[in-house]
Order: sequence, then structure tokens, then C-alpha cells
Amino acid sequence: DELADLQQPKNIEKLETEILPSYLPKTKWFNGLYKTLYSLKITNHEIISFSENPVYWILLDAVYQSGLPETYQLPLRFVTEKKGEKIRQVNPDALVAVMECGKKKGFLCDAFFTVSLQQDLINHMVGQQEVPLRLGKIDFYGNDLLKEYKKESEEVRTRIHTSDELNTSITYDNRFFLRMYRKIDISINPDLEITRFLSEKAKFRYMPRFIGAIEWKYDQKAIVLGIMQTMI
Repeated sequence: DELADLQQPKNIEKLETEILPSYLPKTKWFNGLYKTLYSLKITNHEIISFSENPVYWILLDAVYQSGLPETYQLPLRFVTEKKGEKIRQVNPDALVAVMECGKKKGFLCDAFFTVSLQQDLINHMVGQQEVPLRLGKIDFYGNDLLKEYKKESEEVRTRIHTSDELNTSITYDNRFFLRMYRKIDISINPDLEITRFLSEKAKFRYMPRFIGAIEWKYDQKAIVLGIMQTMI
């Protein structure tokens, strides 16, 4: 497996001290662009199997010279040189590093920019999937509107919504958008609570409807990784 070696302590250290400190400042969504980064620490990491290739999903803390640390999520996937170059043409900051696994050459890639993961995310939400992890689980859930849409759609077209710079948003047939948070909080997410309340309890019609969410749960904590809403 191309990603299994990344879990070795020496490679985790390389990610923390070399690869990610070089990569993160190149992205639009890293909030520490105007701060002095002191260190990066991977606090949780899991290899998760999806329909195509597995994803190495990491949570990492960015510690600064001053101010409070911030926690980010980053799903990583190995892609071939050919696929990596295609991704680079559309999303230049999606490629994290050059990677070589045995005889395979390619890239370590931000998996949110791969179509297969974009499709897997909505499929898991439709199926109310619960993915068990070494510590905790990831819950995917979507409402009946999403299930009906997926049932009626033979092919779902996905696209990265470039206007959301601090997160990574994926649109599905211009009907739904899934906002995957980059900076995450181990606490109640006000976006989730307010959006769900206005959609499901208050029945407020003049805002994007709540469709579903993705949460990473461990140690009696819940981290909202992403929220899906209708597009208006």
C-alpha cells in the first residue's frame, strides 16, 4: 500500500518538519500565512478505504510563535504522475510533494481535489455510512432530499468551488455544495447548529437548506469536518 509507510514514526516526523511546513503556506486556506509558524504536530491520523484508493486522513495542530494553536484537516492520497499533472493544471496547490513507492512514481496529493473522493463523500452521506477508526469513527449522514437526488441521478458532476478560499467546497450538479472545513474546532460548530436549526426546526426558507454533515468522533469529542447545503 502506497500510504502505509506514511504512518511510520520517521515519515510522520518528515511530514511535520519538512513536507507540510513547506506545503501549507502555498495554499489559500492555511490561516497561518501571516503568522510565524513554530511547529506542526499530527495529532490524529487514519488510513481510510474508499472506492478507489485509500486516503491518509490527518488532523494537525499548527503552533505559532504567538497566539493560540489551530487545528487543520488534510486528507492525502497517492496519485500517479499522469493524474497528478492533470490535477495540477486545474488546482496547482493540490499537489503536496513528489512521492515514490517502489517502482511507482507520482505525487502525494490533497485528496479533496480528486474526483473519486468527491464522489465517495456524497455516496457515504447518502448511505449514512459510519467508518470505524482505530480511535473513534467518522459519521457521514444526509437527509431524504439528498437520497432522492442521488437515486434520480445517473451521473453526478462535481466541481471545486473556487470562491471559498478558507475552506474547500465541492459542488454537485450545481444543486448542493459540501463545505469541507480546513481549520476545524473540537467543540460545537455554530455553522452546523444554526443551519440545522433554521432548516429543520424554524423551517426558514430564505437560506441554503441543511442537507447533511461529516463528523469525526473520538474521545467523546465531535469534530465537524464538513457540512452540505443546497445551492441558491
